[in-house]
Amino acid sequence: MEFKTAAETAAAWGVSTRWVNMCARAGRVPGTIKAGTMWLLPAGAQKPRDGRRLQHRHTGNTPILCSSANKLYSVVALVYQSVPSIAPETFLSTIGDERIRLVYRGAIAYASGNFQETLRCYLALGEDPETRLCAASIALAAAISLGDDSFYLREELFLQGVIRSAEERSVSVFAELALSTASLGAMAPGLVPRWLRDGDFSELFPQAWPDAAYKRAKYYQCLGQYEAMLAVAETALSFCDTGNDLSITGTYLRLMCAVACFALNKTEAAENHLIRAMRANLPFGYITPFVELIPFCGGAVEQMLERDYPDFSKAAIFQWQRTFSNWIVFHNRFTKDNITVLLSHREFEIALLVSRGEHRRQIAARLHISTGRLNNILTEIFGKLSISGRDELRDLIL
Repeated sequence: MEFKTAAETAAAWGVSTRWVNMCARAGRVPGTIKAGTMWLLPAGAQKPRDGRRLQHRHTGNTPILCSSANKLYSVVALVYQSVPSIAPETFLSTIGDERIRLVYRGAIAYASGNFQETLRCYLALGEDPETRLCAASIALAAAISLGDDSFYLREELFLQGVIRSAEERSVSVFAELALSTASLGAMAPGLVPRWLRDGDFSELFPQAWPDAAYKRAKYYQCLGQYEAMLAVAETALSFCDTGNDLSITGTYLRLMCAVACFALNKTEAAENHLIRAMRANLPFGYITPFVELIPFCGGAVEQMLERDYPDFSKAAIFQWQRTFSNWIVFHNRFTKDNITVLLSHREFEIALLVSRGEHRRQIAARLHISTGRLNNILTEIFGKLSISGRDELRDLIL
């Protein structure tokens, strides 16, 4: 019998490698075998049926999203707006469209650390594809923060279905932007779409450009390229800074500037960015953006909260303790499930040999390369997997 890897099967089915691995572990694909740490599936295996479908029409066996670029654009234009600096409930009461109100309510709940409410609002959107697409990015982040793997997998499958079957490129690009939330949150920049890495936003709705710029800055953060990160974030921030109004994307762009400045030893500039972001958000209880920043600013966020906003300091630390471990678990699982996508065949072979304890000189001789070249390849492997050495590599693979 001929077999395919999980990555090859995922490409054939139009889903993620992670989803294929989950199906293999659950025994949902007859004839599947495990070779070491890899699942091998029969070459002609049929994709397991998934009952969690969004409303769609069929062309053969391919689900096609019931959404056009025009329909999606009309929702994007309403959702990607700044929020006036007023009480959240007062602002929500000004929105007449229930769908749009749910999207904003979910976003406000996420910013306030109420991730269960974010998912409740998202589920209340039902089968509406346009608003679901607009809310997917925050819903994914909320699911990961809660450690809700089943919710995440369901929405990943939804977005993959949009990417695969949307008739208009602008729709699939928008879905790719939402799905990149998970790739960047898992520090897996190799899975970010090419257009986002290159900064080519030409096929994306203009209202979503600031969000794409934020995620491109996050991409550079994953690579440790802080000069490029700062340039992207500062440029985008100059176009979307709305004065006294609140903007989720604007807040995150400002915080990207702060992270890059800290990494580049521009401490005063970093603190100025943090102060402006805190003044705009904390009076309304929007602490999540700062909680997400805690690991990257060397204690500055905690110190500034304790000094200037002591009422939010304990809440921020508690939220970080509650959610950070879930993001670490997600990172490890996401990276492991996509390891054959992140690494080339040769890199994966080297990673296996190193994990099994073979000496580097022996590995280099077997592969007919120098030890120096092997060390360079290992450095690239560690970077792609966001790990620091052999022990973490062994834990990840074995």
